[in-house]
Amino acid sequence: MKKTILNATLILIFFAIATLISLQFIAVLEFLVLQLSFGWVFGTIFIRLFVMIFFILGVLQFLLLLPKEKRLKDYWAILIGIGPGFLLSFALFPIYNTDYGMLNDDLQISNFEQLEADSYDSYQHVDEKKVLAFLDIGCGHCREACYKFTLIKEQNPDLPFYLFFYNDTVYVEDFVATYGDNQFSPYYLKSNESFINFAGFEFPSIYYVDESSTSIYHWVGDELNYTAMDYLTGLKQ
Repeated sequence: MKKTILNATLILIFFAIATLISLQFIAVLEFLVLQLSFGWVFGTIFIRLFVMIFFILGVLQFLLLLPKEKRLKDYWAILIGIGPGFLLSFALFPIYNTDYGMLNDDLQISNFEQLEADSYDSYQHVDEKKVLAFLDIGCGHCREACYKFTLIKEQNPDLPFYLFFYNDTVYVEDFVATYGDNQFSPYYLKSNESFINFAGFEFPSIYYVDESSTSIYHWVGDELNYTAMDYLTGLKQ
């Protein structure tokens, strides 16, 4: 009886851990990356494998409750656990087609003198590796991108980020404080036309520019993914 209670308790614990990790996917990922120095891509794979392992352990404990003649071999239990274990993490934190891979639409930013002028000369261009981001405060993906900048900045503090807006100052300051943890100084463009000319028509519009002032990557929408975050994190001046 005691053994049955122990097995049942372990089943609940293993399944609960697998579910909790899936529900707290981002929090666990940030801990692995920021505290244990995992890569963003590897961290996501590790978490899903971890969920599967705990789900398999739960299945194995469940089989121990069955009579010996009805128990499956351990390898069958493992195979049975892999599918539902993966589906659990996928259902609670789906994989999207933009999550991985270096996405790039090859849009270039080159007229830096005009960018300086249109930002009231607050932005001064220098030849360095940097990220230029054009954000709109009402854009959900812009909020996510700004928060991701703080995570990248924590890992790579030497990488400069320049955030450009065409919104009211008060709202922009609140945006940067809320989603950027006040780590960035916003730059304001003179007109919406100038903002669109540099950003294009999708937001956020994020350029990685190298030390030769060449646009290497351009990401829009939710394309600043785990692969891109690993790339920017690994850049050295």
